[in-house]
Amino acid sequence: MSRPGTALRSHRLMLLATPLLSLALLLLCSSGLLPELQPVLHGQTQTQAQAPSILQSPSQPPAQTPNADANAASNGQVAQASRRDSSRPVFHTGIDVVTLNVTVTDPREKLISGLKSDDFAVYEDGVQQDLAFFDASDVPLDLALLLDVSASMEQKLPFVRKAATGFANALRPGDRAAVVTFNNRINLSQPFTSDLPAVTRAIEQSSASGGTALYNAIYVTLKEFVRDARRDDLIRRRAMVVLTDGEDTSSLLSFDELMEEAHRAGVTVYTIGLRDERIPTTTASRDHRYFSQSDYCLKTLASETGAVSFFPDRLVDLASAYDSIGHELAGQYALAYTSKNPVKNGAFRRLVVRIVNRPEWRPRTRTGYLADTLHVAAFPAAGTRQ
Repeated sequence: MSRPGTALRSHRLMLLATPLLSLALLLLCSSGLLPELQPVLHGQTQTQAQAPSILQSPSQPPAQTPNADANAASNGQVAQASRRDSSRPVFHTGIDVVTLNVTVTDPREKLISGLKSDDFAVYEDGVQQDLAFFDASDVPLDLALLLDVSASMEQKLPFVRKAATGFANALRPGDRAAVVTFNNRINLSQPFTSDLPAVTRAIEQSSASGGTALYNAIYVTLKEFVRDARRDDLIRRRAMVVLTDGEDTSSLLSFDELMEEAHRAGVTVYTIGLRDERIPTTTASRDHRYFSQSDYCLKTLASETGAVSFFPDRLVDLASAYDSIGHELAGQYALAYTSKNPVKNGAFRRLVVRIVNRPEWRPRTRTGYLADTLHVAAFPAAGTRQ
């Protein structure tokens, strides 16, 4: 016969173990160690589980691994051009590179175009680096659209669908987009593809219900970006646009854990926080929202990854926020360099970019990276090899 209180203690232990087990499953699924459980995490049925990775278009060929070209570049030099396909020559390198997406503005926040590689100076932990690659227009973009479809978004979704669809249709040839919707679950609505009508359909089919697992959704998408970068050695700009209307209510991860993964992934994360139009937007209310947990997280995530955050007061202003992001992405500079510090110890390395001879101009990029995430990359022939 069991002693009094044994059943109660067992019940409490089960309650404590449940969230820890859930977190472990989330991390294992996002890392690909338990692929058979990913349909449960994403809320998919058994047939939906056959969908490709979030960053893998159904028709995309498997990534190639540099071999002879990589060996030719083992001394830090870019090898001769080879062709990944019949139309796009690339340059392979057998060295680890740090890639940066850089936006440059003047003091009035006007985008600056027409800069050359010699106009940029890049510093890592205070040490100036030598650029290995520079491009001002031709580097393709992978863009993940994350849409909050929790129950509180029901009345806002018509505006969101219209604005997000217009934004997706402005992508350039060669760019790819994916659509991820989230409430208390994370759902892949459309894998990465250059088929814009398919992206539009995924946006228009979104519907609202449930809670808000904001951190989980961003984290899992960032993990997929990292895995894709390891599969594909071609330099691509990678960005994410996250739209939400409130606090995270369902995630198992903390914001600090999310920020660590953001530093590791090197993805530019733009954030849009929708305000409640029923609340008067007086100066006092704006000041209060500025110090809210949700606003702090959205602002910090954007600034640390080299992006900006938007907080439209009205739903009709949502399209303007998307337009601003699209305009900025179209004017970004792509830079890459080989770090003069070869040690991969997982430490955070601080990055600073300056415009030579124009100190009043403001280059913006990610604040740094974790030194365990460098990867072999290939340089598009359209870019300038330094």
